Amino acid sequence: MAGEIGFTMNMLDIGGGFTGTEFQLEEVNHVISPLLDIYFPEGSGVKIISEPGSYYVSSAFTLAVNIIAKKVVENDKFPSGVEKTGSDEPAFMYYMNDGVYGSFASKLSEDLNTIPEVHKKYKEDEPLFTSSLWGPSCDELDQIVESCLLPELNVGDWLIFDNMGADSFHEPSAFNDFQRPAIYYMMSFSDWYEMQDARNYFRLNG
Repeated sequence: MAGEIGFTMNMLDIGGGFTGTEFQLEEVNHVISPLLDIYFPEGSGVKIISEPGSYYVSSAFTLAVNIIAKKVVENDKFPSGVEKTGSDEPAFMYYMNDGVYGSFASKLSEDLNTIPEVHKKYKEDEPLFTSSLWGPSCDELDQIVESCLLPELNVGDWLIFDNMGADSFHEPSAFNDFQRPAIYYMMSFSDWYEMQDARNYFRLNG
């Protein structure tokens, strides 16, 4: 098409937004690679580039949020088409201490396709309930997860969101005096020892 209007295309940028897990990146590659082979085969003269910044940094940050309030609602109050349990069972709205005016700011402009991990022990056969997750602002835009299945949680429980390093470090909004979450730096013992070995090597070898 570009050639038909006299434009010589020599570069294609397939963009970014790649997730921070190997599995999801492989899924994207499984879809994109065959199409590039068809439309831009080797020898076409088109250089293919991408912007995988999110992929490199998202796994560097894990967000822990605290349940600060909960509300029991009727199951049929949730939108049609979302994952639900039986209609006679209760559903829950959980309010967290972080939302779109903080670490989830990117939720205002793009989908957040993640379900948090519950940071407490519960039985494998413990019932799951239709749940939605909200930030602390009482703003209708401050919905983080529209619907997911979770065991019943209580105020004070923690949820863990993985792969939040790409878009979580926005300057927090002054709305309701929200503050940036505390940040703790953690490293596995194996990585720590590897860094110590590297430091000692460079000390000895200049």
